[in-house]
Amino acid sequence: MFERDALVHSYTIQRFAPPQPNALPSPYAPRPVAWVDLANGGPRVLSTVACDPDEIHIDMNVRLNCVVGWTDPDGTEVVSFTFAPFVKGQMHA
Repeated sequence: MFERDALVHSYTIQRFAPPQPNALPSPYAPRPVAWVDLANGGPRVLSTVACDPDEIHIDMNVRLNCVVGWTDPDGTEVVSFTFAPFVKGQMHA
């Protein structure tokens, strides 16, 4: 099992909406996308980071979160994951 906690290794700001079909909110808002290194020697993964694009930085502490990525036309919620900033020493949610 991998850790939920990680550090931002590198990032970019995705300032354009992916091409259709996509299930992103409208209107589209720029979002951070980062390579994050999972704690305790876990792998490096690519993910969105749920924060303001002006807040993200290299070595930022982030934690894995499950979120509703989108809702299908039939009303089914599709679970996805993202990372969000956290303060070291916080309790796991």
